[in-house]
Amino acid sequence: MTWEEYLYREHSRETIARWARELRYFRFCRAYGGHQNDGDRLLVALSDPDLDPDMFQPAAPTIRNDRLELWLSDTYYVTESVVDAAKEIERRLPGGIVIDPPLDDEHCVCPKYYPGIWG
Repeated sequence: MTWEEYLYREHSRETIARWARELRYFRFCRAYGGHQNDGDRLLVALSDPDLDPDMFQPAAPTIRNDRLELWLSDTYYVTESVVDAAKEIERRLPGGIVIDPPLDDEHCVCPKYYPGIWG
């Protein structure tokens, strides 16, 4: 299976591109899969780890590498309701502290790795 076949196996290219354009800060991150036991998610990273993660519910918080990461998924998948929740959280995010991309590799659908989506 090629990378593109894996990236678009659960959601079409058009769906992921639409989500990418609708969301300002959250990025769709494709699962690593295999023995990682991870799932697809929407992810945003903030450079202020001291922010109260409760103000970004229902996102799950993780503090890693001196930053606050917020992620959303429906078990192992991203659904339209997850995208809607991310849009609501984005209204509360302080934009000046967003780290983009939140995951610096091709698993993260962001302008750095997929510029054609935003072009």
